[in-house]
Amino acid sequence: MKKNMNKIKILAISCIILMFCTAIPPVKAATSPIIIKVAIYNVSNDADDEGQDFDKSVTGGMKLALNNYQFTKNGKTYKFVVTIMDYNDVINSLSYPTYKIFVAPGDNDYWEDQYNHPSSCATFRSKIRNFVSAGGGYVGTCGGASIACTKKVSTSPVDPSYKPPWLGSSFLLKMVDATAFNRIYHEQQYVWSGQYGIVQFGHKCPEYGAGGIPVRSYIYPSAPFSVSGYRSIRYWGGPAFKNLGSGVQAWAYYVDEPSDIAPIHVNRRWWAPRATDPWVETDIKSKYSIIAATYGNGKLVLFGQHPEVFTWEPKDANDYVWENYWHNKYKWYGDKLSNSYNYILIREAARWTLGLL
Repeated sequence: MKKNMNKIKILAISCIILMFCTAIPPVKAATSPIIIKVAIYNVSNDADDEGQDFDKSVTGGMKLALNNYQFTKNGKTYKFVVTIMDYNDVINSLSYPTYKIFVAPGDNDYWEDQYNHPSSCATFRSKIRNFVSAGGGYVGTCGGASIACTKKVSTSPVDPSYKPPWLGSSFLLKMVDATAFNRIYHEQQYVWSGQYGIVQFGHKCPEYGAGGIPVRSYIYPSAPFSVSGYRSIRYWGGPAFKNLGSGVQAWAYYVDEPSDIAPIHVNRRWWAPRATDPWVETDIKSKYSIIAATYGNGKLVLFGQHPEVFTWEPKDANDYVWENYWHNKYKWYGDKLSNSYNYILIREAARWTLGLL
């Protein structure tokens, strides 16, 4: 009888232990995020970029916006991991699905690099087009947006005849059926303008990365971004988009006219002060500033502006200081907004190209 009682006690204790074990859920092993490799083209490696803070460049801004950014979609966690690529890297290493997104920060390097590599520039274009057509995403800003279009307007009939030899339509990637409109002697004059006269024929300046001016865009509520309405984004001589093809979506338009809010003179004579030349007359107001399209199996988002770098609150530049060969000096009364203010646009554009927004 005693033995039976002991067996019953042991059995009861075993049942209780088993109940506790089954009631406590097992600890799930931590799952690693799914890595999405992103290639960013390096347009911040020229001679006039030497010795400057890379994080304040357009390439560095893109890296800060995207590298190690994590998000969750449909119960899965993803993480962007960035690789910086130069011209030869694109030719030798850019492929889908090893990389999922190609990011093209704004600059003229897409033309200049091809011009300087005449024997391989067709391969360069094919590598990017094939990457997107296979299913890769493409996010471009300013020059990185213009180069993706089928057409580009760089001059007006009344402009001086000179234009840089590298600025040819044969270098366009021709993936998005749209016209990139930014003329050398008008919209692109704002490449050499900025707060405190910061840009001097490129980027070598006291406060690196602070050229250009704040211009507002209106983001349509129908765009897939989680933000909409009026938004200040840095304008640095980039394109407005017009003549959109049937498959191209308009996500935003320019609210301000750069030559109205920050008047400057055309720099058409390299040997004379700018103040002796005519005034710049830009023509981007009400034209599109953000568009999206598909190419083959891939998706593209193009920004005429620079959401990858900081901007200012959109107030008038009513403290015009001076102007010479390369400088146009303004002080903006609006508050400076952080570099990360518009990162949301870059990140959500990248996610949209992969169907993960």
